[in-house]
Amino acid sequence: MKNITSVMLLLMSVGTDAAASNADTPLQRDVDLLSDVLSGVPVELSLQDINTLSSISEAQILSAARSVVRPEPVYIGGARYTLERSNFTPIYETRFFKAPFGIKFPITFLTGLETSFAVDGDLGQDLFFDIGGRSSMSMTLSASCGSFSATDSGSKWLISKKQNTKGSCKHMRLKFSLDKPTLPNNFAVNLNIMISEQLN
Repeated sequence: MKNITSVMLLLMSVGTDAAASNADTPLQRDVDLLSDVLSGVPVELSLQDINTLSSISEAQILSAARSVVRPEPVYIGGARYTLERSNFTPIYETRFFKAPFGIKFPITFLTGLETSFAVDGDLGQDLFFDIGGRSSMSMTLSASCGSFSATDSGSKWLISKKQNTKGSCKHMRLKFSLDKPTLPNNFAVNLNIMISEQLN
């Protein structure tokens, strides 16, 4: 019992110190390790591994959410709009895994990004939706606005679609889903959006 308590105290101590120093700087090995753990591949976890995988605190998650810069409304027929990583809210998931001595520890990982914004100018005319961009991460992009919806996957995205939404496109929602869960980090996202109408 004394040894288990010591291990628990050590985990708590190491995890607290590392949360500030290792945040947002995951190595590829850590990402691979996380992928193995989540997929059920048997792995031998050291105290350092447990510390790395459980170092994302609730405070960091809340801080990331507060730092999101909400996109401005998009005007149909207006300029091309550019969104970056800071315009998206991170989507997290936490699971608990067993470590030696039966200790359970949480792993908080990133599963995606999302944002939404108002769209002004849909009066029932034919619309052209042009959405494109790139990232250093492979993800699936889902875009929807009223009856319009489209998806594209990879590290580069290109959606070009003509559709009449019958005036239903008032609010656009964009969501990125990661191909595999990863530790939160500062990978870049750059996305261009333009909604135009046919000129007669």
